[in-house]
Amino acid sequence: MNLYPDPPCWLVELPIEVQSLILQHLHWNSLAAFAQTSRCNYRLVRFTLSSLRISIFHKRVHGLLADINDDSDLLLDQREDPAWSRIVLPVHERPAVEMAAAEASTTTRCRKNRSLLAPPSVQRVRKIMKQNANLEQILCTPMLAELSSLTVNTYGLLSMTLAKAMAGNLSRLRQLTLNFSHPYIHDPLLPPRYWKTCPDVDAEGTPAWNALAGFGDQYLSALKMTGLQRLSITRAAITSAQLSKWVGVSRDLCELRLDMVSGVDNNFVEWLAGVQVKERDDRCTLRALSIRRCPGLHVRTVSDARWIQHLLKDKPGTAGSPLKLVQEDTLAEPEQEDNADSSRRNKLSMEGFNFGNRPLGVWKSDVA
Repeated sequence: MNLYPDPPCWLVELPIEVQSLILQHLHWNSLAAFAQTSRCNYRLVRFTLSSLRISIFHKRVHGLLADINDDSDLLLDQREDPAWSRIVLPVHERPAVEMAAAEASTTTRCRKNRSLLAPPSVQRVRKIMKQNANLEQILCTPMLAELSSLTVNTYGLLSMTLAKAMAGNLSRLRQLTLNFSHPYIHDPLLPPRYWKTCPDVDAEGTPAWNALAGFGDQYLSALKMTGLQRLSITRAAITSAQLSKWVGVSRDLCELRLDMVSGVDNNFVEWLAGVQVKERDDRCTLRALSIRRCPGLHVRTVSDARWIQHLLKDKPGTAGSPLKLVQEDTLAEPEQEDNADSSRRNKLSMEGFNFGNRPLGVWKSDVA
């Protein structure tokens, strides 16, 4: 018989909103351990984890820099509350003391066998796969079943198992941001200007995007992440067919931001404009579309930009209005947009396109 029973946990006596604020300061491992203590705590963690931001790198400082530089406006849940959960998980490596001892004992041998080292491209793939494995361990947990907003900062997406975990477990996800560009990270394994150039599909493409897009019967039947409303992708070697399929199955998509995405080409934008017109009764209308630094999209003549007018066709306040391209600095300031008419809300950011023999520069489409 226990004469001195343990006092009741003071946390359960607090309002659920206060409990959620306290849980935001916990490390992921501590949060997962807390969820396993009782069924009530498990439900509390599921309720709390509605918005999540994850940064996974080989160095903790890189994850912190990614979190600081993350100014995405997609980190809002359905109540327009900012995403609070910032989890930085560096990939586990050997302890520093052990690495120093091993380096001291094998310096001479390494010099002789330097020619046997894997090329930087192979080492880069291995590093990305390690980061993907850590990310998969997080996203496959049942606690994230209620997740509505997710932001991922890492080197890239290569793992098929990670893509399957995201596609099959995050059925309630509404906002997804995939950021694979981090100019503040200097990695000797990366070629110059790696972060600031659009990736090549032949060199960095992966079938993992098939699982996210439901491209193929085996992936489409397992896809549960079909309710996306906001999607942002930065630096991704996804093909035009994969990107079209992903956008096609996301019928609730109303905001799309693509930066350095190899799948953005003339075929994709023309398909996007066509599906907005043909299926306007069965899917949400795009309210915001941003395309930046996508070299696969060429606008050489005015006729090549007709797809923009198709996107704005039959929208309130835009019917019959001519479309023109204007420089970004001639548009209304952000604080003035709230008072602008509905036609000025339909803007398209276009940066880095090819317009004839000269770059188009920074432009936006606006209804005249």
